[in-house]
Amino acid sequence: MFWEFLDHNELGLAFEVLADAAERQTNTPDNVWAALLAAMRLMELTPEDPVHGSAAATVLRHDP
Repeated sequence: MFWEFLDHNELGLAFEVLADAAERQTNTPDNVWAALLAAMRLMELTPEDPVHGSAAATVLRHDP
């Protein structure tokens, strides 16, 4: 799904897929969370976002 979202320029949805995948892993490296945090900031997503807020909150919980 990630690549399909990227192909259609659905960056927020691609972000959600990655955040969900990282959350499901038991040992997600800190650099993955840092990259997701950087992407979140570039897209100006916050936990208050009505569409992608839950993914943003997930990333913030793992802020290295």
